[in-house]
Amino acid sequence: MASGRKKIKLFLGGLIVVALVSVMVVFMGYNSVATNPEALIDLIPDGANVSLGKINHTGTRDGKKEWVLTADSAQFVEEQNRAKLMNISVVFFLKQGGEVTMTAEKGWLNTVSNDMEVSGNIVILKDDYRLETEYLRYLHEKKLITTQKAVRISGDGFKIKSDSMRVELKGNKATLIGNVEGVIDGKLSI
Repeated sequence: MASGRKKIKLFLGGLIVVALVSVMVVFMGYNSVATNPEALIDLIPDGANVSLGKINHTGTRDGKKEWVLTADSAQFVEEQNRAKLMNISVVFFLKQGGEVTMTAEKGWLNTVSNDMEVSGNIVILKDDYRLETEYLRYLHEKKLITTQKAVRISGDGFKIKSDSMRVELKGNKATLIGNVEGVIDGKLSI
């Protein structure tokens, strides 16, 4: 009987040690994911679809911050190299200083080309200027922004609207297309 009790004690002691080791492994794994959330994405198999809540992503080039994107949610579709974003806010940091902020209800980002489409209550703010539209498409390689939806641009002393717009970022050129109308206050100097 004494050897039976001894075996039970050894078994229970071993079980307790295994449970403690398991808890430590789970805690260490959780802690590494909590301090490095990118590690969680690396665990996802190729071809899988992933949904994330509240994301924050910073784009840098040569050690300088170019933009910060936040969204309430993101759904990654691996086989299409696309991410669907909801309630988007992007802050672009300009080379000459200053910032441009864009908000939109939803959008798609091509995770390979960095091309982007956004739609729904789009507002772009820079200093005292405001641009509003319902759809924008950005082609990263061409540095081109286009929309076939109505555009409203306003600032201190002026308001302009048009049916569509094309912005060539490389040449710093914006073209308003179709039914362009504007009001300029007499205090505005050009």
